[in-house]
Amino acid sequence: MVGVDVGIAHFLTTSTNKAYGSFHGKMARQHKRDRAKRRRKAKLRACLEKKGVPKDKLPSTSSETSQRLSRHVKQEINRAVNALLKDHPDARLIYEDLSVASMRFHARSMNAYLYASHLGHIPEQLAWATAKQGVAAHTVHAAYSSQECPRCHYVDRANRPTQQTFKCVVCGYEDH
Repeated sequence: MVGVDVGIAHFLTTSTNKAYGSFHGKMARQHKRDRAKRRRKAKLRACLEKKGVPKDKLPSTSSETSQRLSRHVKQEINRAVNALLKDHPDARLIYEDLSVASMRFHARSMNAYLYASHLGHIPEQLAWATAKQGVAAHTVHAAYSSQECPRCHYVDRANRPTQQTFKCVVCGYEDH
């Protein structure tokens, strides 16, 4: 059995401590530029609306680069899922039943980053790819899954002293 965690830093991270795909680097810079461009267009659109310019003459806030970035991110997610399945062909995959629609951050930039990273596509792609290849896959509830001890099933925030470490406060089980 291999546990798979869906995340923002890396699309997929396994319980064997291997990471697949990320939204950093070129994609993150492209997202930042595209977001700034859409904000500028929205400001221009608001000014022109105040001046009474007809709606059909206003600039659109959607962009072709945004659609291209969206397709590229989904393609990277698909590559990450395929690499995961290639590395673990006979394993049973256990992953979180993640609801990205209800996730919200206080910072607008993090919400935009979350939306652009298409995390909601990952569980769908995992389910589709595992069914296609005949690999056993199961979902678990995402709530408190990173704080629950796999040995004694004790749930506590103190079990995760840092993002990278796990140490159960009851039985002493340690893992990455």
